[in-house]
Amino acid sequence: MNVKNDNSSVSTEEFAALDDAALLSWRAEARAELERLAPQKRGGLLELNTPFRQAMAAGVGGFALLAGVGLLFVRNRRKEQ
Repeated sequence: MNVKNDNSSVSTEEFAALDDAALLSWRAEARAELERLAPQKRGGLLELNTPFRQAMAAGVGGFALLAGVGLLFVRNRRKEQ
C-alpha cells in the first residue's frame, strides 16, 4: 500500500496497527486528497448557468417553435388542397 513516499502513504503493517482515531484521520486525509484530484464537473447540458448556454437554449427553443408553426401551416395547406 506504500505507493509514494508522502505523509498519506503507509505500509500494510502500519495500516493494520492504526487505532480507530488514526484510521479515521487517515481516511479523512485520503478522501480530501481524492476530492482534490477528482476532475471538476463541467456542468450538465441543461445547466443554463452562462449567458452563452442561455442564448443557445433560447435559439434552439425558438427554432423548434418556428419549425412547429411551419409544419402546422404546411399541414393545413395540404388539407385545403
